[in-house]
Amino acid sequence: MAPSRFKGVYKSTNATPQEKERYVFTNSHVFWFKNRDDYPTNNFPDPIRKQITIKHLLIEWVSATIFLIKSIFVEIQRTIGLNYFPGFLSRPDQNVLVDILRQITSAAPLYTPQMPKSGKPFSVRMTNCGELGWVSDKKLGYRYQPKHPVTNQNWPQIPPMLLSIWDELANYPHAPEACLINYYGADAKMGLHQDRDEQDIAAPVLSISLGDTARFRIGGLNRKDPTKSFPLVSGDVLMLAGESRLAFHGIDRILTGTSTLLKSGGRINITMRRVTKKTD
Repeated sequence: MAPSRFKGVYKSTNATPQEKERYVFTNSHVFWFKNRDDYPTNNFPDPIRKQITIKHLLIEWVSATIFLIKSIFVEIQRTIGLNYFPGFLSRPDQNVLVDILRQITSAAPLYTPQMPKSGKPFSVRMTNCGELGWVSDKKLGYRYQPKHPVTNQNWPQIPPMLLSIWDELANYPHAPEACLINYYGADAKMGLHQDRDEQDIAAPVLSISLGDTARFRIGGLNRKDPTKSFPLVSGDVLMLAGESRLAFHGIDRILTGTSTLLKSGGRINITMRRVTKKTD
């Protein structure tokens, strides 16, 4: 079930049978008419005759686009149980978190990992905080380890602000052990993959987006399953849990210039995971 924050976007856009509100698509533009009988799709009205201003058209186009994106996402949620919290972090909270991340990257600098076997560099730079950090290189491949691969120092601790978000949303009795921090520049992307290097896949994977908007893509449990995509904007939180925990997912591209949060632009993605199984 979508969280209350998410359901709120429908309050102003839900159509009612009485008003017969619906969308009409013509020439790649989207319009909302309250009485479709007055404006049939095969007889599109003259904008001047109907006194439809450009401003009104832009407002309706934006409203329709938001409605359609959220509708697609509801379908995704129902299909694979994805948990999405749009706008979870306010702009002031995002600013605080960015300052915290600067302290983390000062102690554990961003570095460029390598693909296993080929040694091809990732297009993202990354670092970690927590007891364990996710790393990858040509020789040993994907894995978790307690030390930074370049500095050989222990990872910084996960900050209380992030642990608080985990406690609020994860619905899991144990704290995360790893917090991966990825920085996406303008040309960075992430191919479809599963998060399956963890022993404890009963625990969710909780992701926080900061900075420029990313086109996120998600599919099923098999690489060839159909996929859907939608934008993740700064402040959004996404959680893979339950049926979606092992869903294939990735980042198609970064929409540069869509956020002013980061001074140099780009996107930061924070991903918290539980790695080992807790023994009671």
